[in-house]
Parts: sequence; structure tokens; C-alpha cells
Amino acid sequence: IVKTLLRHVRASDVIGRLGGDEFALLLWNLSETDAKAKALEEAIDRLAFEFRGRTITAGASAGVAILGPHAQLGRALEEADSAMYVRKALRRHEIS
Repeated sequence: IVKTLLRHVRASDVIGRLGGDEFALLLWNLSETDAKAKALEEAIDRLAFEFRGRTITAGASAGVAILGPHAQLGRALEEADSAMYVRKALRRHEIS
């Protein structure tokens, strides 16, 4: 997943693993629309690999928070996390 993320972000952007299967991206100088487009859900959804004779696929649901000059990091992570759960529910609905 990190290799896919690195292929789709700029050198100035930052990728971090929060834990488990959660990642955070800091995408500099983008509007909310651009950040959502950069969320990379589709690129990750296309990932697949073989494990013990079975094909394993990846999937992603992204949440976006915009950091302004007075943003608090903890609050921004909470906003992005909430947005991710909304997106996950929407994607689940789209699939069913």
C-alpha cells in the first residue's frame, strides 16, 4: 500500500502509518477537492496479491480534514477519522 501511495503523491507530501491498516497523508497546498481526489481509494482498490494460492485484494476508504493555520492536529485526525467512517459506510452501500 505504501508503494502505491508513494507513486501517487509528491515528494513534499508525507505518508505515515497510524497503526494497523490506517494511514495518514499530509498533502501540502491542496484544496479539499484536490485532497479528496488524491485520497487514492481507486489505486488501492486495484491492488491484489497471491497468498497461499488465493487472491487477496485491498480496499480503502479515505477521510479528509483540511489543516488551516490554526488547526489542532488531534482535532484534524478526529475529523478525518469521522469522514473516513462516513465514506466507508457509503462505499459499503454502493457495493451492496
